[in-house]
Amino acid sequence: MIIRPAHEGDVEPVVALLHAQMNRKIAPERWRRLMTYGWLVDKPNLGYVAEAAGRIVGYVGAVYSDREIGGHTERLVNICAWYLDRDHRGQGGGERLMAEATANPAWHYNIMTSSSRTLKILANVEYRVLDDTRYDWQRTEGPALMLESRPDEIAAAVSPAERKILADHADLPVTPVLATHNGLKTLAIFSVTQKGEDQPWFDLLYVGDTALMAEGQALANALLPADDAVLSADARFCGDAAPVGARAVVLPVPRFVKSSSLSGAAVDHLYTELQLMGLKLD
Repeated sequence: MIIRPAHEGDVEPVVALLHAQMNRKIAPERWRRLMTYGWLVDKPNLGYVAEAAGRIVGYVGAVYSDREIGGHTERLVNICAWYLDRDHRGQGGGERLMAEATANPAWHYNIMTSSSRTLKILANVEYRVLDDTRYDWQRTEGPALMLESRPDEIAAAVSPAERKILADHADLPVTPVLATHNGLKTLAIFSVTQKGEDQPWFDLLYVGDTALMAEGQALANALLPADDAVLSADARFCGDAAPVGARAVVLPVPRFVKSSSLSGAAVDHLYTELQLMGLKLD
């Protein structure tokens, strides 16, 4: 089995593999977005493929982004769509595929959706747990923060780095708001979906200042459209103490990071498969 970077000529064979064998419910055009996203023109590669007898039998997606973090430009890589043909499993090919895709020590790799079956392999290739808990809020009759949702007003108030984030995600399924708390304005970006048949669910993807989540209940009171709606935020966005009014929920499978220097809220949910494929968290 040969492990190599994926290139333009691999797009359609990879899409066919993932659609036919990994998940037929996901349409080919959605799989294709993992390799055709527009925020980084000069991509190092389009992920990595496993090839046997001239045929692609495995793939791991690598969605690259360059982010301004702590005054430096850092390359983050969202690892996703990790799949190996069943006939080629049990020979170490899956681990080789993941190890090759995450071999650059200067980059920061994350996995936001995974399977409990892969935990041993992730440990073998030096991933560590990024988060294993989330907090959920529902609205109450208490105080509510002031929120701004008009795109022009938000863009005028945030930093150049955050304006770039907004521009890069302008055509993707995210909902940004500007929250005023303690006299400060903080950008928060959500994925708004439905759980079950009709329960509105607001997953926090990014927050400019984690101090905002100390007022998570007041944020939920302002943000949520119905009594059964839920605001959900991974623990790393919420500081060290359990937020007031929130319910702690253990994640079915943790989020993972492989990085020599980044952790916590610096590794958010943006620039990932979640937006590109319209996936739900958990």
